[in-house]
Amino acid sequence: EIMNILRKNITLLIDNDAARERVIRNIKLNGGNIIENFEEEKVDLIVYQPSSKITNILDKAKKDNINTISLGVFNKMLMNWLIK
Repeated sequence: EIMNILRKNITLLIDNDAARERVIRNIKLNGGNIIENFEEEKVDLIVYQPSSKITNILDKAKKDNINTISLGVFNKMLMNWLIK
């Protein structure tokens, strides 16, 4: 599966600063927008680093029909999209 992030509003739940900066750079280079607070703005996708601390956030996102994807899967899909 490939991923088009052009004009998508994306929230990141990533604790690792280096990984977060790398993902932000890739999203911006490919036309995506970083949204800091998904409660205040329309969010199309949440990219998360698996953690028990965010379970309630992911549950709320699913109830609000916001797509969620783990960081590992996101990176693989993004690489497939960049290669195509």
